Amino acid sequence: MACAYGFNPTIVVSSFCPPIPFIAIRPVLSYPLIKEYDTCPESLNGFKYKVMAKIVLNDGEELMSLSDLCHALHSIWRPSLTWRVIPAGTQGFYSLQFSSYRDLVKVASAPSYTLQCGLITIVHDQLDANTTGPAATLVRWHRPPPSWLKVNTDGSSFGTSSSCGGIFRDHRGKVMASFSTQLGEGTAFEAELAACINALDIASDRGWRKLWLESDCTRVVELLYSRSKDVPKKYEGTWMRVLDRLQHMEFRVTHIYREGNRVADALASPNVQTELVSELLYQDTIGCVNLRLR
Repeated sequence: MACAYGFNPTIVVSSFCPPIPFIAIRPVLSYPLIKEYDTCPESLNGFKYKVMAKIVLNDGEELMSLSDLCHALHSIWRPSLTWRVIPAGTQGFYSLQFSSYRDLVKVASAPSYTLQCGLITIVHDQLDANTTGPAATLVRWHRPPPSWLKVNTDGSSFGTSSSCGGIFRDHRGKVMASFSTQLGEGTAFEAELAACINALDIASDRGWRKLWLESDCTRVVELLYSRSKDVPKKYEGTWMRVLDRLQHMEFRVTHIYREGNRVADALASPNVQTELVSELLYQDTIGCVNLRLR
């Protein structure tokens, strides 16, 4: 799932763990290349800016690290202001200015682009000294206990069409089954509900009696937890069958943030990308952690 600029944003963010990579005084990303940092506003030719990070590029250090860092900083701050990179030894009189972090990443990632080794300062124009970053939560997929199966489900709606997907895994992370279904017209909630129904039907048909279902839809989780019958009319009959099947299972249901439900989310896409699903499965298996920013 590499992006157009040649690096993988998911892996970049996931690699910053543990712990959460924030400096307590100011939410500036900690990174192996960062040798020092500053939280005080500075001035460049009379223009106020905020120092975001100071890094040292050593001989042979790939500039991809710079683009990775810029992406991570953008993930935290999400500004629409100007990015500057001030190479060492310029005394602030020379800087590379970009209209967006994407432009900076594109240039920094290009094979023909080089910077002299030394201190590079990434600054941000017009950043308020009192600005704080959003809260971050570490999210990851957890394996079920031995003898249990865990199914992650998701649903999506795009205009007049909807789809759902799900994946069953055991305590080793091994895939036992999966599905990706086009549903036709329907709401996002109906797609989420259909995903759960499909998952429970598959488990029942295959004789899997210890099932842990995980969804990023709070409403669906609440319906299953309370065994509520409050579902859309067209699903009433199917839902009653599901509730009956639950009586013959050891069943638990939990909510997970979307950042930890990425495989099911990919399977719920109307155009499933198998390479993406495989990569996300691998990341879940090795315990990659994702940042949820809010």
